[in-house]
Amino acid sequence: MEDVDRGVVAVFEELGALGKGEHTSLVDIPAADLIKCVVRGLRQIGCQGLEEHSEVMSASISKRHKQCAGLAKILNDQGFSPECGYNQLLYPSERSTRDILMWLEERLDKAAGNKAEEQIQISDAPCDGLREKIQQSLRAWTRETWVIDLGVEYITKRQPLKTFSVARDQWVTKQFGQGQQGIEAIAPSVLEKHFLAKDTVADIHESQVRNCMKVALEREKVQRDDVFKLFHKAHDKTHRQAKFTRAARFGQDAPSDEHVEKVLGKEENSIGTTLADMPEQLLSRERQIAAFESRMKEIALREEKAKSDLCEVFEKQKNIDRGYNRRKTILELMPDASENIAKLAQLVEKSSRRLEQLHEEWEAHRAPIMEEIQALRSCEDNLTLSFERKQNAIRRMRRDIQDMSAQISSQKTKVEALEATKLKLPRNVDRALYTNRILDIIKQVRRQDGEIKRVIDDIQTVQKDINTVSEKLRRVEAITDDLLFQVSDEQRLDHSNTKAYRNLHDMRVLFDELIATAKEIGETQNEARDFSSRAENLKSRVSNENLERLLKDLSQIKRENESLQST
Repeated sequence: MEDVDRGVVAVFEELGALGKGEHTSLVDIPAADLIKCVVRGLRQIGCQGLEEHSEVMSASISKRHKQCAGLAKILNDQGFSPECGYNQLLYPSERSTRDILMWLEERLDKAAGNKAEEQIQISDAPCDGLREKIQQSLRAWTRETWVIDLGVEYITKRQPLKTFSVARDQWVTKQFGQGQQGIEAIAPSVLEKHFLAKDTVADIHESQVRNCMKVALEREKVQRDDVFKLFHKAHDKTHRQAKFTRAARFGQDAPSDEHVEKVLGKEENSIGTTLADMPEQLLSRERQIAAFESRMKEIALREEKAKSDLCEVFEKQKNIDRGYNRRKTILELMPDASENIAKLAQLVEKSSRRLEQLHEEWEAHRAPIMEEIQALRSCEDNLTLSFERKQNAIRRMRRDIQDMSAQISSQKTKVEALEATKLKLPRNVDRALYTNRILDIIKQVRRQDGEIKRVIDDIQTVQKDINTVSEKLRRVEAITDDLLFQVSDEQRLDHSNTKAYRNLHDMRVLFDELIATAKEIGETQNEARDFSSRAENLKSRVSNENLERLLKDLSQIKRENESLQST
């Protein structure tokens, strides 16, 4: 049932009668939202006579009753079978709200289906009009003049069009004859326009692919040149060092021994410094290699991105090809437009007959389902009523149990107090007296239990009588309210009817206040009874304390008497 409620609420949220997410079921929809849903649903169905009715509930009671009565009359005129009056709209219950909104949803579905059938129905007159429009457009197209640059020096009379593909993105058309020259321009055919557009799209696609490849190659070339420059720089540095040492060893003039020793010392120092600098150079080379590897990874990522861009371009080309094939099939249907339109009309008629047949089958299948739904709803209503009665009985029993438990607790306290006094009493006292007192207390407790049961039975009977009387009073009030409203509506000049209606309303308010005061009186009486029981308990405690004091004084007097006798 919750799924059905959510579906109905979603329908009226789409109409704008209910706010998004404000209601999850049909139970918590107030009267103002219900009236708004009814007005919008009837307008969507296409009912007449809704100009006087507003979606907003009026502030005055009389206008509100009149508005709800008018809407209920429209619902009954439209075929709403359950009982519907202003009470069902002004004071909605769960059952009436669900019946009204589900009926409106069903009518909205039927109205939407009828609109769809009207839209798909095609008569002969529109087909003839469409045929005439197509013929007029074709005649106007043959009379148009247009110059197309096909690289030829003469344009002759139109010939039958033959198109075939010899290679990718290349078409050959036999459109012009031979031997006849003329300057008169002929408008292009639909296929010519399509082929020219496809050539343009293919050229744009190829240019985009070439540009993407060119950009990718240029980026790769720049990165490769940067790498080569770094390698050349390192190579030139080592080459200059080797050239200097060679010139120092193999000069033109024969050096002296001192000069040779100095040169050898310098070379040893330079070799030592180079050996010392080798780890740092090795680390720098490793860093350069790592940088080169990261740059190569970036190049690979860019290459993958370029490939993905190319794949997207190829997908766009495939979409263009699919559109071309679709338009080609449409153009193939163009020469036999009248026959194709007749075929479409036949298909539409066949589909409409099939739709009617399915609608009849659905109605035949729907009738027992709706009967079963109505039976289940009635059973559900009966179960809800019995459940409410049982809940009320359970509440009453719980209250009685609480009262009885309070009484039992008070009796237990009394028993405990008596046991305490019993323990404090001397042992030489006669047991029969206490036994008789206990038996008397037990008899009193049993008598009190019987009285409590009789009181509970009386309370239950009184509650049943109150429920029956309240139900009768509600029905009588509803009937009286309806009669007074109808009489006041028919005899508007007679102010006594309106006065009687107001007095009825005031009487209802006063009775509600009287019931509230009676409830308050009962609660105060219960509180007074509780306070009296507490006072009795306190008195019994005080008497026990006094008894203990007296016993202590008695024992003290006995001891004093014994001491006096001994002396």
